[in-house]
Amino acid sequence: MYRSYTVNMDIGNPPRPYTLDMDTGSYVTWIQCDAPCINCHQAPHRPYKPQRIDAALCKDHMCDFVDHPANYPCR
Repeated sequence: MYRSYTVNMDIGNPPRPYTLDMDTGSYVTWIQCDAPCINCHQAPHRPYKPQRIDAALCKDHMCDFVDHPANYPCR
């Protein structure tokens, strides 16, 4: 039997509701944003599009956890 854990969370300013899947095998979580995406699954809500972005720099160790296709490298 497959079980999943979800949490409802408001993200952004102004806040918008999102349902996040909890990955119990990892400490990293994410939501799909409006950046270019290849073979992305269809999210149950619109992609996250903040008015102001506090992006992580490519040299940040957290970026090592994200796949970067060759045609969309980290910038």
